[in-house]
Amino acid sequence: MNKKNLLIISTIVLIIYIALCVYNECGIKKQQPIAKETIQEVVDEVFKEINQQDKTKVKPKIDYLSILNKKSINFKSNSYQTDDISALDDIVDILKKDEKIKLTIIGHTDNKGDKKYNNTLGAKRANSIKNYFVNNGIAKNRLTTISEGDISPIAKNDTDENKAKNRRVEFKGELK
Repeated sequence: MNKKNLLIISTIVLIIYIALCVYNECGIKKQQPIAKETIQEVVDEVFKEINQQDKTKVKPKIDYLSILNKKSINFKSNSYQTDDISALDDIVDILKKDEKIKLTIIGHTDNKGDKKYNNTLGAKRANSIKNYFVNNGIAKNRLTTISEGDISPIAKNDTDENKAKNRRVEFKGELK
């Protein structure tokens, strides 16, 4: 054999030797099929870990403030009592679920009557709601009342229907 052929054969042998070393070192071997039992064990383990996690961390955060700030309770003319007990109970539930909420209860009236009378009636409406909440377990220090009388109508006071919309209590919730 001449030197040229010997060099080619040596190079080929060297390349094969390096390839075998890399093959063995890197673990590039034919993979064995994974047993069905092994797959099932992994799946079972994952589900077990998921079930052991604290479920309260997964609950979505409910924006109680937005819910409260959109609520209002309506009243009959010259009245500070309401029949909308289910709406009040909904608000009590929210206040019990999130004790960090402080609630301002704002009493409103239509424009019937003088300013002093309307301010007093608005205050009575707000206080009647506050008393309901306190009687249902909400701490007084979380509740504030104000009266706006007839100064903040949500509808023109030109019809009985519109005046009825203005006879209301609204809520403004904020975190302590």
